Amino acid sequence: MKKLEKIIAGGYIRNIQIDREGNYIMITAPNRRVNEKIYITVTCPSCGAKNQVIKGRLSTCEYCGQRLTP
Repeated sequence: MKKLEKIIAGGYIRNIQIDREGNYIMITAPNRRVNEKIYITVTCPSCGAKNQVIKGRLSTCEYCGQRLTP
């Protein structure tokens, strides 16, 4: 799962989002506008680590796996 998240975050796969809580992968419509390559820093509420995430995308902390809310 973490490897897939890194591939998505790196921009190698588009129009896919992972929902860890619901345990599924969502493929979005190809004509849907996605704010790509706009990175923001989010602090993990669980462990306090700083994570670089793409704005508007589902993310989890790369250190502890906690779901992040951008």
